[in-house]
Amino acid sequence: MSTISAPAKQSASVVIVRDGSHSLEVLMLRRNQKIAFHGGDWVFPGGRVDAGDAHSDADAELAIARRTAAREAFEEAGLEMSAQAMLPFAHWTTPEGLPKRFATWFFAATFAGDTAVQIDNCEIVDHRWLTPQTALELHAAG
Repeated sequence: MSTISAPAKQSASVVIVRDGSHSLEVLMLRRNQKIAFHGGDWVFPGGRVDAGDAHSDADAELAIARRTAAREAFEEAGLEMSAQAMLPFAHWTTPEGLPKRFATWFFAATFAGDTAVQIDNCEIVDHRWLTPQTALELHAAG
């Protein structure tokens, strides 16, 4: 018996890091509990590719993904990030057989500005700068 899978939607996510007071910190955003897909989860800024992310039909997938990640960092956290400065480090596609699937580029980017994170209190309801170790410990603790 074969399973019909939903097509994977193109998306991008960015792991934003900064020099914290004692060590490297990563930005985590909390999604609104009322959102059906991963509601209440702590996530990196990211989302689906929008039509405006492609500047021409000849745009490469990676260039479009970079612009998507930069746009999402601004929409979800109020941080202006350089798309060109984002370093790709992974590309994952959600396994077949799931109702929602994404083909996601993951980027790393540094943030050195003084701009405060500004969330919309709608899609994103909280944020934290955490050391990677603390983020993993909080995840393990539920």
